[in-house]
Amino acid sequence: MRKLLLVNISTLLVAYASGQTYSVQHGFNIAVNPSAGQQFQANWSWGLQAIARNRTNGNQVSNDYSNANFTNGGSGLRQVSASVNGANANSNAQFSLNSTGSGFHKTWGGAFFTNVNGRTATSYSASTLKARIGTYHVQGGLQWSPNWQTDSVFGSKSLVRDPVTVSMLDLVTNARRTSTLFDTTLEIDGAGTSTFADGLLQVDANDAYFRIQIGSDVMVNEGGFLEFRKVGGVVVESVGEGRWAGFEPSLGSSGPVALALSSNGDFDLSFDFQEQNGVGYMLDFDFSGGGESLVPEPGTILVLGLGAAYLLVARRRLKSN
Repeated sequence: MRKLLLVNISTLLVAYASGQTYSVQHGFNIAVNPSAGQQFQANWSWGLQAIARNRTNGNQVSNDYSNANFTNGGSGLRQVSASVNGANANSNAQFSLNSTGSGFHKTWGGAFFTNVNGRTATSYSASTLKARIGTYHVQGGLQWSPNWQTDSVFGSKSLVRDPVTVSMLDLVTNARRTSTLFDTTLEIDGAGTSTFADGLLQVDANDAYFRIQIGSDVMVNEGGFLEFRKVGGVVVESVGEGRWAGFEPSLGSSGPVALALSSNGDFDLSFDFQEQNGVGYMLDFDFSGGGESLVPEPGTILVLGLGAAYLLVARRRLKSN
């Protein structure tokens, strides 16, 4: 009898800026009824790159990409850095998963230079965590705790995404059903900062877009939807429904936006496919979160192109694992 639960947590981040840092972390706790004697196993894949560039002293590039398997849970930390006379960058990835299905997954880094003239720094992080366990059942829950921080400077763009999907494969009929339990997107165009911590979203930027949604045909919890857009410092679009009805910022309002989207920082995502075949199912949880921030300075297009090429390779490597 084939029984498998697959959890896939992906964080893909890019930073390219002067004095910029980024951090995206996901805490999780998976609640399912596993088969007898089953414990979570992990496969971790990572791709890291740090670039420091100085026209006078040349470039330094540090890369690290690979994968590793862990039984009965596991943990890992990978770090790279680069430094060339006034330009510095670092890139990091870390995870921890215990044998019962709880843990965290994080990528972070920074890019710094002392002045724009002839200096650039770039940080990229990509990481995928997969956790596996056998189960007969197609109902359960997931406690999801997103946490992020981004900053960007004039001329840059920042992006954060954090969706959660669950799919069920019937091992008798081979039929598959997939449902998105949670999804959120944040985009900042130009200078600005954003944080999402303890359930509180804060966005301080003139031009920004945010969207969050909970709910699907298999969800047990109350669903909700919230979306807003700022242009030139003014809220020009704003919608709130379900659990977030009335939470949306007022149309025409200006200044930083602060929204309490969860009272304790966690989102409880309970699901039930309402099926039972007497043989078994495969459940796949896919957590694909991450962020991106790009700031091309004069004379840095070559380095940006190299970074984009590496990012494409990292994405392909992570997908292949």
